[in-house]
Amino acid sequence: MGGTYVLVLSVSNAGESGGSDGTGSESIPESPNENGTEAEAETGLGPETEIDVGALGSIAFDSGRYAYVGSAFGPGGFARVDRHREMARGDREKRHWHVDYVLGHPGVSLEMIARFPDDDRECHLAEALPGEPVSGVGASDCDCPAHLLAIDDGVGFLAALEDEGGRLESVA
Repeated sequence: MGGTYVLVLSVSNAGESGGSDGTGSESIPESPNENGTEAEAETGLGPETEIDVGALGSIAFDSGRYAYVGSAFGPGGFARVDRHREMARGDREKRHWHVDYVLGHPGVSLEMIARFPDDDRECHLAEALPGEPVSGVGASDCDCPAHLLAIDDGVGFLAALEDEGGRLESVA
């Protein structure tokens, strides 16, 4: 079994940090080791903050909120979300996916997670949720423009997640 997840992130100026201690670890709940679809929220980069996103190279991120849509159908299921939390806290160094490079940046923090257990909706959600695709990020294995979205309104975005059937988890 597996599912889909969404991470909500915050990007702040290079001199600022997301979260209470700058690591994004302030209150990210542990996820159960189950399979499913999740939505996670991340915060953190400054205006025109450059982040090296692996094979995609350096990408400029404006300050604001972003949402990453991922799949938890691989080995370990939703344990993948725990791995993303560890990356956001600075407890993990090795980067595997595009989102790891973003989460591993000191100006990014994780804010919210949404899960869609047992639903294989990664590409559907990446296209249906409101936001502007960050070209190519998270979509190296499909034809989507991106699985990372720049989002304007956190409240409206969270409502869209709920409308799609997501189960929201606060990281606070």
